[in-house]
Amino acid sequence: MTAIHSFVILYKNFLRHYAWDVIILSTFIAALLVSSISNYTLISFIIKFVITIILLQLIYFDIRKSSSGFSDLIKSPDINNFYLLLIILILVPSISLFYSFNPYFGSLKILSLIISTIPLIIIFRYFLITRTAKRISVFITLLSIFVFFGTIITILFPFNYLAGQSTLFGNWSHVIYGRFIGSALIILLSIQLLGKGKNIYALAAISGLALASTIQSGLRAAVIGISITIPILIIHTIVKGKFTIQKKISLFMTILLVTFILLSIPNNFRTQQRYLVFSNPNLEIFKSDSSINPRITAYNYCIESIKEFALCGVGFGGFFSTEIGKDIAWMKYPHNIFLEIATELGVIALAGSFVLLFYVFKRAIALNFSLFLYLIFVLIQALFSKDLPSQTMLLISFALVGLKKTSAT
Repeated sequence: MTAIHSFVILYKNFLRHYAWDVIILSTFIAALLVSSISNYTLISFIIKFVITIILLQLIYFDIRKSSSGFSDLIKSPDINNFYLLLIILILVPSISLFYSFNPYFGSLKILSLIISTIPLIIIFRYFLITRTAKRISVFITLLSIFVFFGTIITILFPFNYLAGQSTLFGNWSHVIYGRFIGSALIILLSIQLLGKGKNIYALAAISGLALASTIQSGLRAAVIGISITIPILIIHTIVKGKFTIQKKISLFMTILLVTFILLSIPNNFRTQQRYLVFSNPNLEIFKSDSSINPRITAYNYCIESIKEFALCGVGFGGFFSTEIGKDIAWMKYPHNIFLEIATELGVIALAGSFVLLFYVFKRAIALNFSLFLYLIFVLIQALFSKDLPSQTMLLISFALVGLKKTSAT
């Protein structure tokens, strides 16, 4: 009876202190994952719309519970720049529909921006403004839980890349999973190496699982991303004088755990095949790869299209048109955010996106180095897969525009 009584007390404490944060943050994470779906089917729009509505309702109740920070969300001196950015993000693509090669598909992309991407940018800004130590702790815990169960699932049920899905979990994209688990790794490893050492060995274990799971996802862009960001993180830790003995041991534990996992699990032939391109990277190897070769073709078509329609592009959604390239008529977007912007919206919009990203990255590195590393990682992902509306993990960084330093640190 004592054990049952203790469990009841723990359960009540959880409901009283953590349940609300778990619900709202779990819904945000789910919405972030759903927003990355880019197949533009009716069911995907329904899922995006429903989860956005649910999340907005939760935010409304959260505001009712505590109005702290909400005034900054709607009345801060620099908020006009943020509002202007969101308007531009919708207005420019919408105007381009008048000359788009495929206005119907362009309209679908704009709809995805409106019902999913834009709301998540605003909600992420709200979380930055109203953050608390408890909510951050809950978020890290949720990431750790996702990593733990995600690693088990990907080991037991590897992705079937030819079918574009997991053998058990339906259309569970290895791209969406790899992006998220890689992002979680960057966040967790940053806390492990740049933090104050609290729970460092538990973080080392979770980071090891996240690293192994990122590799197991078979998402090559994610492996490239962590190969760039992790060395930067380690160098930054050393330069800042934070690479203590304890952190060196924790990093060694992470590497040891990754090695053990990768050597212990059964070999997935398809995953190994995907990484063969790294062993001898050349044009012939790339052309023989069923994922890379269409991208090369798409990139070439984009370059030719930019030469012809440099100023304003072919309109939002215009890449998905037989006028662009019959060889890749089935491909909805070029899987590169910069080529997509230049092709569909023109070089002026491309230049504007460079300026905006430079500002956001500069802002991130001034606010929080972990956030800066996260942005590097998700930008790398945007260079190899998905289209503009589904780059939500990158676009939520627009929440930093006009945000005071005390709100985002």
